[in-house]
Amino acid sequence: MLVFVSYLSAQTQFPISGSVLDADTGKPLPHANVFLANTMKGSVTDTTGRFLIRGVPIRTFEIVVSRVGYELLK
Repeated sequence: MLVFVSYLSAQTQFPISGSVLDADTGKPLPHANVFLANTMKGSVTDTTGRFLIRGVPIRTFEIVVSRVGYELLK
């Protein structure tokens, strides 16, 4: 699974957006859960594999992606 993330902001909170793609096929992964570890912030990818998480404070987070049929890689 590949995750591309981008953000631009000078505020204290910002959105994180990106795409989740299957690492083998390069195709978008719809309906994947994307969340920030140890927080209540998250989203689900749309049919094109895109996600948006709003109101993220400025600090370092671990982004976790999960979907049925895929195993967790570290």
